[in-house]
Amino acid sequence: MKPTESPAGSVVVEDLASAVNSVLRITATLIIYLFHCHGLYGRGDSRPLFYAFAFFLFLSGYYAMVRRENAVRWIRRRLRRIYIPYWLVITVVVLSNWAVQYKPVGVKELFFLLIGGNLFIEDKLYVIAWFISVIIFLYCCVFLMAYFRSMALRFLLAVALVYIMSHYRIPVYFYVAFTIGWSLHYLLLRSGLSRAVLPLSPGAARTLQRVYGPLLTVQNFSYEFFLVHGGVLLLFNKLLKASYGEALYAGIAVTMINAMILKELTRRIELFIDGRRAAAGTGGDAKRSPN
Repeated sequence: MKPTESPAGSVVVEDLASAVNSVLRITATLIIYLFHCHGLYGRGDSRPLFYAFAFFLFLSGYYAMVRRENAVRWIRRRLRRIYIPYWLVITVVVLSNWAVQYKPVGVKELFFLLIGGNLFIEDKLYVIAWFISVIIFLYCCVFLMAYFRSMALRFLLAVALVYIMSHYRIPVYFYVAFTIGWSLHYLLLRSGLSRAVLPLSPGAARTLQRVYGPLLTVQNFSYEFFLVHGGVLLLFNKLLKASYGEALYAGIAVTMINAMILKELTRRIELFIDGRRAAAGTGGDAKRSPN
């Protein structure tokens, strides 16, 4: 993947933003991995999580631009992107938990796990999944506000947001970071600055050209990496009884391999779904066509 063509020694703001956002996403993913690894080995420090989750929420808000005419397609695409790899991971987690009897999981807990509502479970089976609940909720809020445009509905959503954040002790900076990301992208688009061309030194322009594609490629695995890293670290810590260094370094490699496998499985499932949908559409058109 290459940046938009621009005069030599320059860069389009939109491409520069994509590169910076990729760095933020990769950084946040690694911070969360390190935090959970440190926590399992008694070296936890919650301060880095502030930056990691703030980065994630900022990026989620930045890319949550939607208009009423494409709101349904947008939310469907977002939820599919979240749920397909999530369900694959949760299936493995639940089966593994059943095999080793790590934590008791009832029907209620299983239901909330499947819908991405881990935030609402007290004794969480897969702790990191609570963040998925926050993202789904914020995306649904964006969709509802874009699609219905009712002041009464927006007020109710604001009340629901305040209640959920206070009742489940979700930090306010989550919402603030998400809103800042959304607002920044909105201003860039409305002002036309996203297509503006910024001058760069020849060296900086060449560097951006070289790293742009690899950055986007690596950050494309960040969600899958986030989903599987908790299970990998538990494997090293609880079952393999690995040392801190072994879990830290070997865990990154194992997590990345599993993230790549998960990404490929997700891609194949999405292709299957799209193929079935296209086939169903073709069949429907054939039935409607005259003999």
